[in-house]
Formats: sequence, C-alpha cells, structure tokens
Amino acid sequence: MRPRSELVDLDSTRWYHCTQRCVRRAFLCGRDPYTGKSYEHRRGWLEARIKLVSSVFSIDLGSKAVQANHFHLVIRIDRDRATTWSDEEVMRRWFTLYPGTKSELKVNPKSKKDRDSNAKLIAEWRHRLWDISWYMKAISEPIARRANKEDGCTGRFWEGRFKSQPLLDDGALIGCMAYVDLNPIRAGEAKSLEECDFTSVKARLSAYRKEKRRAALDGRRVMVAKATPEHLIPMPLRCATDVERGVKDTEDGFLPISLESYVELLQWTAEMTGDNVSVMRRPKRGLAMKLRSLGLNPNHFAQSVISFHQLTLQVVGSPENIRAEAKRRGMRHLMGARKLADFYCAA
Repeated sequence: MRPRSELVDLDSTRWYHCTQRCVRRAFLCGRDPYTGKSYEHRRGWLEARIKLVSSVFSIDLGSKAVQANHFHLVIRIDRDRATTWSDEEVMRRWFTLYPGTKSELKVNPKSKKDRDSNAKLIAEWRHRLWDISWYMKAISEPIARRANKEDGCTGRFWEGRFKSQPLLDDGALIGCMAYVDLNPIRAGEAKSLEECDFTSVKARLSAYRKEKRRAALDGRRVMVAKATPEHLIPMPLRCATDVERGVKDTEDGFLPISLESYVELLQWTAEMTGDNVSVMRRPKRGLAMKLRSLGLNPNHFAQSVISFHQLTLQVVGSPENIRAEAKRRGMRHLMGARKLADFYCAA
C-alpha cells in the first residue's frame, strides 16, 4: 500500500473524495437488524464533528454523506490559506481540537532555545492543519472512542485507514459529488433529495430556501454566502445566462454550474436508481448541454454515477488526465481510464 504522501499531490489536484468505513458489523448509524438497537443519534455526533473540524482546518468541504456504517467527504485542500495564518491563529485553531497540547509549548520567552522549539512546533501544527490524514484523524478518532465507550468495548471501530481518491477535473468533481449526495437514495434510505438526511445537498437546499424567503421579504437578491451552510463551500446560484444579462455575483463558487442546475442533475440521476435503474431517460436539452460543456457524456452520466461504488478507481478524471497522473507517479497506468471512458466521451 502506497504511503499517503505519494497519493496526495496538490500540484495535481486539491480535490479528494474520502471514505471511512466501520469495521465488521460495527454501526456508525442506523439500526442493527439483529438486535433492533438504534444508532441514529451517532449521525449527529459525526455531523457536528465534521463541521467543527472543517471550521478549524484549512480544508474546505464540498460534499458529505453519513451512512449506516461509513461516511463520504469531498474536500478541497487549501495549503496557501494556512501559510497566511499568524502563529497565534495557528495555535488558536490547533488548541480548539487539541487543548491538551498547550503543555508542549516552552514557557520561557527569553530563551532562544525555547523560542526555536516553539517555532518548530507551531510550524508542525500549521502543516497538520492542511494535511488530509490529520483532517480525517481529527474527525474519526473522537467518534471511535465515543462509540466504543457507548458499546462498552475496546479495539478498532474503523476499518483500517481511510480511502482517498484524487479528483482531477471538474467532471470528476461533479460526478463524485453527485454520487455522494445521492448515497441515501441509492441505499434505499430516501426517495427524494429532501429526504436525504445528513447530506450536503439537503443542507444546501434548506439554506437556499431560507435565504430566498429572507431576500424576498427584504426586497433584495439572494446572496451566495447567506444561502450556503457555514460548513460548506459556496456554490454558484446563477447560471451563465444570468451573468450575461448583467446579474453578477461577487462571491465565487467552486463549480462551473449553478446550484439550480446541480439539483436538477441530481433529481434526474435519482430517477434512475433503485427500481428504475433499467430505465435510462435522456436529460433535458439544457442539462445535456451543460454536461457536454464539461466534456461529459449525458447518455452515460447517470449510469456512471449510480455504479460509481462498483468501479475500482485509484483516481477519477478524464482518460487523458488519468494517463498524465500515472506518468507523474512514474507508473505505466492507473485503474480508471478505461472504466470512465464512456463517462467523458461526448455523445
């Protein structure tokens, strides 16, 4: 197994899909069919922890889903932001999660040795605050300890180390986010986006509708920041046609499509899950054009997203980008180029 330092390269991409799964029959959330015991309250534990850790680290959250025995995150690493923080800001953030480490700092400011030791320690904390492994560790470890305490047991709660997939382009990002947001529907836990509890899409829809009502009462336009949950990265609320008409947003989103178009994309894909998986309905013309503009095949997008979990992908991206990533790693090939060919080829 390759070390994480070789799998995460910010020169290739800042976006990663991370998954952490419980060991054997351990339950993160949901109801145990053998004992009838409910673990639903643990979803709240994990969601609160994800929000806290994301507010501390220089890592942005694009998408999330908390399932019965695993969770998904789509994240963006922002190393540059961490380098701009003062030493005091680094310490404030680090102590929010690890207050016990305050004792590691030397207390004699007149001693050059102590000052150098503190500077080295703060530099290490700064690095950890944009490190993907420390981010996942900060989320997972407290949940494992709390769940083991509740279950009255010791030992592993998580199934080894977490899995991470680099997302090499916008198509990979949109496809992976759609897969994550639709997890409850694919698992049969929900029938609509509004029922997809503990997902980013439900949080985004709720925040957007609240801001839309407030904006209507105040006689102003909807603002991106106010229509976005605090723990998630903003998405554009308007289509390119709105910008062409002179309606501009000062706040940048991270996707080349609007929230409205993204929700439409999810609803269309959701219609082809479960019992309807064999009924492949073509998307509306506008949605198909948006997918083609991203280099994605509208005739294969939904099926690829639905079966994403069945693909053994080391990285996600266009065949060209996957081959370039393999070359960068000094490898002949990476799994994924052939499996994703239909996903990217224009119809």
